Amino acid sequence: MTTAVESPQAPVSPVSSGTSESLLAVQLGLAPAEVRARRSAFIEGEDWHRGPGRTVVWTEAGVARLKERMGLCQDTVLAAAPDPAVPVAGEVVRSNFRNRRLISVALGGDRNRELVLVLVRDAGMYLHGQSLEVRPNGSGWMEARRPRRRGLF
Repeated sequence: MTTAVESPQAPVSPVSSGTSESLLAVQLGLAPAEVRARRSAFIEGEDWHRGPGRTVVWTEAGVARLKERMGLCQDTVLAAAPDPAVPVAGEVVRSNFRNRRLISVALGGDRNRELVLVLVRDAGMYLHGQSLEVRPNGSGWMEARRPRRRGLF
């Protein structure tokens, strides 16, 4: 006769939903370090909690208190973070930085171009005027595809 032995389960977090701290920083337009510094004034477990791994998740109440302390209205809609799965088309403006992992890319159309720095594996593979696709990566941008040869995908 065998007896069933229950295996101990990992404790489940009481609050499983919320907004990750990195996403909250992008939505508020703040640096992640600034949101991290403001977190010390809030209560762990009530305003924020630790998620899986090293992530920090803010509860809805915590986001409301943070907006209140920053002087934002409660009905203020936070900016939507760009979807990292959707690449954005751009054109290389400069690829000869001293740091060989950076290039300057113009995003958008001709009239409302936005110049951004893009993290790449090797800037020597890109030519001025070359079109490419980039995707958001935290607070910056990175290449979506890498060229196989200089100037060609």
